[in-house]
Amino acid sequence: ETWASAYFEVVPSFSGDSDRDGVPHMIEYALGCDPTTEDAARLPKASIVITDDGTHLAITFRRRVSAADLGLEIESAVEVDSWSAASDTVLVNRDDHGDGTATEIWRLAAPTESDPRRFLRLRVSISQ
Repeated sequence: ETWASAYFEVVPSFSGDSDRDGVPHMIEYALGCDPTTEDAARLPKASIVITDDGTHLAITFRRRVSAADLGLEIESAVEVDSWSAASDTVLVNRDDHGDGTATEIWRLAAPTESDPRRFLRLRVSISQ
């Protein structure tokens, strides 16, 4: 509610999308976005991380770090209609921005050579 009241006189629902950018308030809250301005650059992005043991699928996102009501979980899938918690992820880097947000890069533990067909996404939940 504190986050929303910084932008709105009347606190909107987490499922709303005031700036009509296709990103619900809940996601904008989780990613540290301004819900009144389109900001597609803050959406999670897939990438590749190269290590000594191979090439790894990765996901990069900016997140709120001190929100006790916020749950973030990286999920993976072999088919995009069957997601589950990705228990095989490794934190590659965390850059604290000093504004209550940090950018994190997570990669799959197994290189793409041994697991070539995988997808990653970020699941956001709010406890109310």
